[in-house]
Amino acid sequence: MPRMAPCYRPLPSGPLMINGSDTQLHEARILIVSENNAQQDALVRALKYDGYHRITSAFTLSEAKTLYSDSFDLILLDMHFTGGSAFDVIPGMLEKASTDYLPLIIMTDTKDPMVADLILASGAKDVLGYPLQRVELLLRIRNVIQTHQLQINLQLRTKDLEEQLRNKNDALKVTQFHLIQCLGKAAEYRDTETGAHVLRIGLTTACLANIMDLGTGFEKLIKQASPMHDLGKISIPDSILLKPGKLDSDEWKIMKQHAVAGGKILSGCKSPLFDLASEIAECHHEKWDGSGYPYGLKAGKIPLSARITAICDVFDALLSVRPYKNSWTEAEACQYIAEQSGIHFDPMLVDAFLSNVPKIIASCEDIATH
Repeated sequence: MPRMAPCYRPLPSGPLMINGSDTQLHEARILIVSENNAQQDALVRALKYDGYHRITSAFTLSEAKTLYSDSFDLILLDMHFTGGSAFDVIPGMLEKASTDYLPLIIMTDTKDPMVADLILASGAKDVLGYPLQRVELLLRIRNVIQTHQLQINLQLRTKDLEEQLRNKNDALKVTQFHLIQCLGKAAEYRDTETGAHVLRIGLTTACLANIMDLGTGFEKLIKQASPMHDLGKISIPDSILLKPGKLDSDEWKIMKQHAVAGGKILSGCKSPLFDLASEIAECHHEKWDGSGYPYGLKAGKIPLSARITAICDVFDALLSVRPYKNSWTEAEACQYIAEQSGIHFDPMLVDAFLSNVPKIIASCEDIATH
């Protein structure tokens, strides 16, 4: 075993007191690991004399591995042991540490500065050389303990702030959702479609997203965003929007502007929910073969959210009564969806939709009828 100089003896001048009350400091839990009994006793006496009383002793590296937990505010660890060294236990201590700061001081009689550098690089926060000097020892202990306690307090404060931020974000999401609903109602008042229609679009798009296994995050967003698909209609004159007969070419040009208008309205608020709602409003009239509007996007260039909304919107519209048409039967609507595969709709979505029509319809069973 390496030579170990005897530790200092407590001086009769009393505990080392710095910056007033040391109550919190002296409540620190300290683990001393040394196979030298005399060294252990001297350190324990010195620490108790200075006011520390929550002290645990270990005499082997295996004991150190067993006893150490992140509840300790300081570890005083000898560098050398019979058949091993501090380097054998430091990695395990680092893994158990609750913060990036491991409150570890290594005690050694080695004077080589390269060894000290290796010790610090391994994760220790300080190195003390034998023979230990009372004032230096207590000041270094105080420094490491206080830094560790500050790290713990910082971690707790950070968690508290993160929780507050999460709560504020949740409140913001609720506010955004209610705003989306209000905007949807504004669009409903100007159109012949009922409020039940936009609610069904939210539910059926979410159901189809679930069938396609697109993730719960996307499923929740599209459920909230898709009811805004026709928000841009609030910019269309009543004479065109509410016209019972067929629109002429000039009126149709104006009507088609609602897609871009809706996208622009919803793009004014930057958030994942509004971004998706804007994308849907602007592109849900695009068609798989490129014959849709406003941009003539084709196939995969059409956002997936818009492709999902398009098929759900058309299916629900076919089943609904409008001033200009009677409702279709479920079989007729399904046949039309099938015929439009690869023309209006994404073939993959058509297959998924038609294979799950009962489930999609059931997702709206609690909503008022057409």
